[in-house]
Amino acid sequence: MKLFLVLLCIFLVLFFPFWFIQFCALTVLLIIVLSYMYSRLIYHGVTVTRNQDTIRAHKLQIIDIGFVIQNKSFLPVHYISVFESPGELSPLGDCRFVFALSRQQKKKLAYRVKGLARGEYELGPIIVKSADPLGLFPWERRIEKKCRVIVYPSIFKITRQISEGYPGGNINIKDKMYEDITRLKSIREYIPGDDVRHISWKVSARLGGLFTREYSSSLHSPALLALNLALEDYPLKRRYSHVEKAIEICASLINFFTTLKQETGLISSGLADRAHPQIQIRGGHEHAMLLLENLAVIKGCSEPVDIIGMLNNSHLRFPGGTRIILISPRLTAEQIQAFTLLRRRRMFLEYIPIAARTDSLVHPKVKTYSISELGGEALYA
Repeated sequence: MKLFLVLLCIFLVLFFPFWFIQFCALTVLLIIVLSYMYSRLIYHGVTVTRNQDTIRAHKLQIIDIGFVIQNKSFLPVHYISVFESPGELSPLGDCRFVFALSRQQKKKLAYRVKGLARGEYELGPIIVKSADPLGLFPWERRIEKKCRVIVYPSIFKITRQISEGYPGGNINIKDKMYEDITRLKSIREYIPGDDVRHISWKVSARLGGLFTREYSSSLHSPALLALNLALEDYPLKRRYSHVEKAIEICASLINFFTTLKQETGLISSGLADRAHPQIQIRGGHEHAMLLLENLAVIKGCSEPVDIIGMLNNSHLRFPGGTRIILISPRLTAEQIQAFTLLRRRRMFLEYIPIAARTDSLVHPKVKTYSISELGGEALYA
């Protein structure tokens, strides 16, 4: 239609020698040309930048999605529409924005979503629509600046106490057996029965009596979480609900040990990126994020996989005193026997049964915890 109007105006200017008709045709032609140029200038002048390329959150946590739109041209934008689909995330409010931009103006836009299930999601592209002031030349831009959203499993506060490990570490306890001679707590009067090696002879000579050094007790307890996600090991009833519960317990334990500044590793019979994850025991916040990212995308494995066999045949390095925490449905007698063999490698063995009674594993060398004994107060749930 606009092309026909342009050709008509040119025809009238060239073949109708009447000044009024030519004036009107030239005016219309000039308006069309200027509108087209206006539309093209603001099309190339509008830019969008994201605040973050990757966003991490926990299941059911509200996520703020933000980006900045800027008009870099010297012309004002009288009308602009910006829209981004939240994809599989649940939006909290409208994700469409309509506003105006003056020249060189920058505007921050934000909306909120919620991840109803753990996983990896992608937001984008951003759709920007606008036109010249007369609306003759509307345009639409598809800005391929996508945002990756990783939704971790729900995390619950673990309230259990760590009472076994190797001396010297970041976990403070009251057991004298784990006294750390590098951490002086105080100097007090000698009590019969105190270790004579802890007597401070300099202080005793100065004060005219026997005084002994008292040290803080602490232990080191690295943890390897063994997560069984072989689907055939779970009961058919509420199978996937139990799988999610196992993943949430594993994520909560990762948060628990990271908070205690203990090294943590992961081995699982589930599938993350089409492989069974085996992640070396390390410490630090970044390593904990790596573990949680694996748990965000991990899935149950439909093929039979023996988690105990994976533990015994793993090439991971186990530091002395590693605490192996098995999160699994009920184990067979053969699996129990194979699991207890890890004690020969100076390991502490623990078992958290899923969809099974606490007495499903009865062995003096393996501590068994019910889910209720771990805690239960929601942190990110």
